[in-house]
Order: sequence, then structure tokens, then C-alpha cells
Amino acid sequence: MESRIMSNNDFEIWKASPHNFYREHRGLFQSIIGKNSFVCHRNGAEKAAWENALMLRMNSPEVVLRLKAFSAGSTFLVFFLAILRDVAIAANQAEDIVLLRDDFNTLIVKYQPMAEIVVCKLFSYQHLADFSRNDVVQQLLTNLLGKREVIRSSYDEKRLFRNFIWKIAENEAKNIIKAENKHNRAGMAIDSHPGKVPGLSNQSINNLAIDEVVGFLHCKMLAYLHLRFKLLLCLKTLFDHKIFRDDFKMLLGVDGMAMENALEEIIVSLNNMEKSESGKLQRFELVRPLLNLTDKSTTDASSYWRWTNYEINKIIQFLNSRLMTDFDRETFGYLLDSYFQYFPTQIQFGNHRL
Repeated sequence: MESRIMSNNDFEIWKASPHNFYREHRGLFQSIIGKNSFVCHRNGAEKAAWENALMLRMNSPEVVLRLKAFSAGSTFLVFFLAILRDVAIAANQAEDIVLLRDDFNTLIVKYQPMAEIVVCKLFSYQHLADFSRNDVVQQLLTNLLGKREVIRSSYDEKRLFRNFIWKIAENEAKNIIKAENKHNRAGMAIDSHPGKVPGLSNQSINNLAIDEVVGFLHCKMLAYLHLRFKLLLCLKTLFDHKIFRDDFKMLLGVDGMAMENALEEIIVSLNNMEKSESGKLQRFELVRPLLNLTDKSTTDASSYWRWTNYEINKIIQFLNSRLMTDFDRETFGYLLDSYFQYFPTQIQFGNHRL
């Protein structure tokens, strides 16, 4: 009942005097205009003029016609705000088109707040504390200025420019951080010590503690559910990690208890096999019967090898996307060293502290 009264009061106030209605809710209207218009390139007087121009558009015949179509199904204020948002977005878009054609530098200055938001989100999500946000923002703006012709030629005016430039800025910011990672990683000695993970820059190593990096990998492993221990065994087999009896017991469950002698023989053969590329398929041949027992299949060793490589590519893509890193097959192998060494039992066998 109170909502209906407010709805009727606002509607009646607006019909009697749009100016009084605007004055009563000015702070709210300014917020809506601010959220849907980028005005960084304007001074104080110009911002006020922009705000006034938008409110004048709310008195235009086509907008008034829409406002008069209000029904009591919602409050008039909410109805008004939705139309004001549309007007602000349309005006912002019209200005973007003109600036894109006539004043590209001002257009990029206008979207500096957006660049700051994009970078802030990446830093918040990726925990890149030691990077300088301001440096990344400035580099991002510089890069966008350098893409003048690309942006002009690729933009489709049927799309909102602010959505278009947001996507470009986001991709460019990611590229800046990845380039910084790659630069800082150049010449870094490969070290498989549990406290260091090649594939991350020096800054990233300092900021993303090893347990957090390994934690992301662990989360991905957990997503494999019942295939998790199969994948762990296959990864150890492919990357020549030491195999333990527990690796097979977790894979086989109850069946493993009755195979102690057979398991011991396989483990000795695997761990004493010379490490080489040619020997990897032989290692898969040794574990194939146990994998088949779990899968209830007759899959050959080369198929398990291919499946493992396919899953590795998916995991690398996941890590690079989430951590803004540039892992490849080689550096992923060193990450596995840390995964299996840093928390050798907690990670693999049920005491999930990460």
C-alpha cells in the first residue's frame, strides 16, 4: 500500500512539475547519470552542463510519451530511473561516435576510469600486489592510444562503444601483465625447489605464495572427481615422478588390498626405469593393466598417454587464465614437482587443507 502511494505521489509530482520532481530526487539522478556516462574528460562546469542536458532530454516529446505510459505495476521513480538510464547511455554513445571520429585522444581520456576499473578487477582477482597498478593503467592507456586505427576500423556502430572498448581494454591489460611476467622470467634459472615455481614471474612468486599456486592446481584436480587419482597416477607416470603404493591404493580402492605383491613389483619397475622420452610409453605399459582394471576397459598404453596430454593442456589453460601466467609443458612439469613435494600427502590423500 505504501509503495502504491509513493508511486502515485511521484507520478503526480512529475506531471505537475518535472523540475520539482528532479529537484526532489537530484542525488539519485546524478548517480544514475554518473554510472552510465563517462565524464572524466570534462571540468566541473562541463559535468554540470552534461547533467542538465540529460535532464532536458527527459522533457523531450519522445521521452515524455514513454513516461506517460507508466502503469501502477511498479513505482514511478523506478520507471523514471530506467528511462533516464537509457537516455544517458544513448547520449554517451552519441558522444563516443563523434569523439572516435574527431578526437580519439579525448575519447581515451574519457575512458580512463574504465581502464582503472579493469586493472583494479584484475589485481583484486589475481592478487598481483607488487605490480604497480598506476603503471599498468598508464601503459594500458598508452597502448589504447596506439591502437587508434585498429579501434576505428574494427568498431561496429551497432554495438555500444563502451562495451567494445571495455573488452579491448581487458584483453590489453591481461597482455601487459603477461608480458611483464615473461620479461621478469627471462633468464630466471629453472629451479624445482618446492618454494619456487617457474612459470610465474619473480613478482608473482613473491605475491602468490606457493600454497596458493598449488591450491589452484589442487582445485582443478578436485574437479576430476572419480578420475582424480587416475589422472594423478598418469601425471606421475608421464613426468617420471616416484610412484608409491598409496598411488595405486587410492586408484584401486578395495581391489588394491589384494594385489600387494603385484603392486610392489610394478612400483619397483617404474621407479627404477631410466628417465627418457622413449621410456614414457613403457611406463604407461606397466600401469595400463591397473588403469584398465579401474576403467573396466582394454585401453592401450598410447591412449592413456594421449588422454593425459589432453588433460595437461586443459589444466595449463586453466592456470594461465586464472593466474595470469604463461605456463607451458616444461614449466608445468616443475609445478608438478612442487605439487607432489610441497604437500605430498595432504594434497593427494584426503586431508584437504587448501
